[in-house]
Amino acid sequence: MVCARCKEPLDSTYVHAMGRKYHPDHFTCTACPTIFGPDGTYYEHEGEAFCLYHYTYLVAKKCAGCQQPIMKLFLQMSHRGVEEHWHPECYMIYKFWNVRICPSMYAGGRGRVNKQLLKPQNAVSEQQIYQIWTVLSSFEESTATCISDMLLQVSGGHYLEGLRQAERFIMHVDVLFASIDDLEDELSHFDDSTGLQHTREPKLLCKKIVSFFSVLSHTQSNESNGLTQELLSLVTSLAHYLKVLTRVALKGALKAQTEYKCPASIKALLSKLTETSDRQKWALFRLSYQETDITSDL
Repeated sequence: MVCARCKEPLDSTYVHAMGRKYHPDHFTCTACPTIFGPDGTYYEHEGEAFCLYHYTYLVAKKCAGCQQPIMKLFLQMSHRGVEEHWHPECYMIYKFWNVRICPSMYAGGRGRVNKQLLKPQNAVSEQQIYQIWTVLSSFEESTATCISDMLLQVSGGHYLEGLRQAERFIMHVDVLFASIDDLEDELSHFDDSTGLQHTREPKLLCKKIVSFFSVLSHTQSNESNGLTQELLSLVTSLAHYLKVLTRVALKGALKAQTEYKCPASIKALLSKLTETSDRQKWALFRLSYQETDITSDL
């Protein structure tokens, strides 16, 4: 009898596994030097033995969004004829903002994979992915509520209430712009930026906001109740540009954390976006913008 690994003769002590025999110290994980020995736990896949770690990362299905193993529930989708598997939160983030948490990190071939590549220290954690989905979806829902409430108040002829809702909407815009500014500042230390051509979108959003208030004031002066097609078109544009800028912010935070190892980038972004639900922050915001003399290049 010979060892399946070294092809040398076996003595009285050997391991019998997967239909083959090994010297005790030669029965190891296919992807790393972990020795199973006669009593160790191993995981078999296609005739090869893996430790738990490498079985998880090399054999288990990978999420098409974050590239991490899927150990629980998953969604199976067909994309351009290829079957993809997703964590539910990763898929929702991709569906709503067209952002994949992490591009493929596998260079191909088991021999080239190591633990540092499999799970880098700057990878986005499962908990962070859940927080990204909950915070961003709540932020978008909150902005949609502001827009909806503005429309309802205008359609009912309650213009003062409409303007009060507009204040809350402006706070959402201010928080989002501030988040992008913070990310631009952080990435500038690496001679980089958010990586997207978003200079046009903030100006377009601001122009749509100005147009919205202009139409609102004309509606009031003309004493015409109800929604006009122009108003509906404007609020649709507002929602679109807000989604675009949210995507910019998310991609910037992911770039800072995964490429430049800034561990607090995502946490800082999410913390900033939750300010819209903080009553104290809301009160401070109202004071700040009422006392600010702002000029515009629109």
